[in-house]
Amino acid sequence: MARRTSALTNTQVKQAKPKDKVYKLADGEGLQLRIKTNGSKSWLLDYIKPVTKSRTSISLGVYPEVSLLDARKRKNEAREQLANGVDPKTTRDQERQMLADAQTKTLISVASEWLKIKKQKSLLTTRLIFGAL
Repeated sequence: MARRTSALTNTQVKQAKPKDKVYKLADGEGLQLRIKTNGSKSWLLDYIKPVTKSRTSISLGVYPEVSLLDARKRKNEAREQLANGVDPKTTRDQERQMLADAQTKTLISVASEWLKIKKQKSLLTTRLIFGAL
């Protein structure tokens, strides 16, 4: 049977101090606050991947940018995805890749790629014409 943990409070999160080693404070249902030796705090969600059944973690953000309430909301969203058989880490990575592709596929970048190809083709054509003479 799973171990019951008491939910974290805002005061506990705010007053968590760094130690000699990295440690975690559990909030329940896989949500944890990781406190590093340099004092940085980040939210993690431990879960089991739906396909491979292996254990993994996903970062839900950095405290204080992501509050305790926001971390719990993100945990619930990830749990919904897991209930539907979708890996939240894979989904997040795909969304980030699509965003990066959308930013790189601008008119200027496409035009410069086209121009580069055209220059290479004209250079090749010039070499073939003058090389044959």
